[in-house]
Amino acid sequence: MVSVRHFVPVRVALACLCALLLAAPAARANVPGTSTTRLASRSADGRFPNGRSQDGAIAQDRKAASLVAYDSVATNIVAGDTNGVSDVFAIHRAQPYRRNAAHATIWEPGATELISKALDGGPADGPSYLPDVDGDQLHDSHCVAFVSTADNLVPGDTNGQPDAFVRDLRTGTTTRVSVATGGGQADGPTGRRRTCRSTAPATARPSPPARPTSRSPPAAGRASRS
Repeated sequence: MVSVRHFVPVRVALACLCALLLAAPAARANVPGTSTTRLASRSADGRFPNGRSQDGAIAQDRKAASLVAYDSVATNIVAGDTNGVSDVFAIHRAQPYRRNAAHATIWEPGATELISKALDGGPADGPSYLPDVDGDQLHDSHCVAFVSTADNLVPGDTNGQPDAFVRDLRTGTTTRVSVATGGGQADGPTGRRRTCRSTAPATARPSPPARPTSRSPPAAGRASRS
């Protein structure tokens, strides 16, 4: 039997570790020379956010990873965030870096931008979440897609349902993409992760073709297994 006193030093060590973690929000994030891990969801002054951040999405534009998007309930990431609900943010990779570098280099955070903003540039009047970003081996990233229940992101949003939006960072415009075939509003909620999906009949995609129920016969010239 192991004596209980053998666990005392371990408990003391764990208590000290918890104290350090609780003190972490007061520390500065991304201190050069201390770690190769970088905090993307930073406060405006470079510290830890005062609320939960999640659903991170990283641009796949070659080795650049020029854009990282996430949603957060924190209120200290950008100035003027007073809506008290989840918002979508994008952080740009700090220059300089080479998009076509043969080897990946250390990623450093640059400016953070509020993506789910109202028509007048202020906060959205509803939660925004589940961001995703574009970009691939041939195209640079410049768009962020997300879902929001807010009705002040685009004109004429009166359906009272969560809709899918795309924010173009080059033009600074937001477009609602969960619309009916004729351009009208969706009559059901829309959710998204990597691709858009909706329960609204007006925006439903056609069903995929039925899969064959049996395996195809072996190709000519090849013997089938017995």
